[in-house]
Amino acid sequence: FAAHLKARGVSSKHYTKTIARIKTAFEIMGSDLYEDIAQNHIDKLILALQDRRYSNKTINGYLSALKHFCRWGIIAGRWTKNPLDKVKMLNPNVNKKRIRRPLTVEELKRLFSVSPPERRILYMTAAYAGLRLNELRTLKWSDLDLNNNPPTVTVKAENSKAKRADTIPLNAELAASLREWKEENLLRGENVFHIPRKYMKYYKRDLRAAEIKEIDEEGKVVDFHSLRHTYATMLSLAGVPPRQAQALLRHADITTTMKTYTHIEVCDLARCANMIPVILSTQGNEKEGLRLAAGCESKRDLGYQIGYQASRSKRILDALSCTNEKRKSDTVLVRKTRRVRNLNAGKCERMSVSEAGLEVGAGGFEPPTSSPPCCALNQTALHPDTKTGEHGFEP
Repeated sequence: FAAHLKARGVSSKHYTKTIARIKTAFEIMGSDLYEDIAQNHIDKLILALQDRRYSNKTINGYLSALKHFCRWGIIAGRWTKNPLDKVKMLNPNVNKKRIRRPLTVEELKRLFSVSPPERRILYMTAAYAGLRLNELRTLKWSDLDLNNNPPTVTVKAENSKAKRADTIPLNAELAASLREWKEENLLRGENVFHIPRKYMKYYKRDLRAAEIKEIDEEGKVVDFHSLRHTYATMLSLAGVPPRQAQALLRHADITTTMKTYTHIEVCDLARCANMIPVILSTQGNEKEGLRLAAGCESKRDLGYQIGYQASRSKRILDALSCTNEKRKSDTVLVRKTRRVRNLNAGKCERMSVSEAGLEVGAGGFEPPTSSPPCCALNQTALHPDTKTGEHGFEP
């Protein structure tokens, strides 16, 4: 199996981690033979890893390594069944040990301003193009086409996590900064960046200089990969469609783009909620609002409570007229949607909610028993600030 991994051309890090996890899994399960693996051995493995306080994502890594090993054995003809075929992965969103967060625009500005030139252009490329650390470390000037329209960067298959070559456009500001950086550093070799192995100590130093906490009050972490999360989040907030964002981030599954890399805060949701068109206007309520004039002595005489949605383009109801002597029994059609029957006659006049002293009941607007025999509602009653009870505007 180790030879199979090497033949596939996996990275040395992936190769070492996979082999180590398989060996550890067999040691924990207490099985020396593949055919001895049963469901109770898998449960023992999961419980042992949980006792070591591993996250569900890490435990899934062990299960994935075992599943890969089992599938390879079947393809190679070494065994005929896969005992892990029906084993389900754990929920990676539960028991997370490391939760990343993106940087805000203000934090990015501070980080760029306090960083040395080489690290500043490195951070810009990670945050404006979403390149991973290994992709940045192996990026060459020949992979950049800064004079093209639009300028592009090509990530080679051997340097990509997905082992796939991708060409993506570059942000205009980033392309200009890279051109300037190239003119100043022509003698530094073919690599765009020279990233040391212990890069995190320099990154943490720049975070402290920018007054950015590495771990915030909620326990969320800002590491180098957070810059890629920042790129995904900025694409979402800029209104980039999810399918295009997935292509720019080079994800095989759009779920990874939307659930893992895109971080939406409450303030962003509030901004989106306020983008809904205004339906009710605070001006011109007396002229264009909803007016209801109906002869009624009590809620029982009305038959049922009436709720109307206001319209800015057309009056739903101008008024219902009534007299003292005549009982109104005709059916009144209100915009062909509501029917009001058997309205008691009585003295009525058009008045505002405050003048009529209307109260709001549990089912919507209702006339109080102590009010005048006939009352009127205008659009002020339907203003969003008005309390409507637990059922809203419903009969």
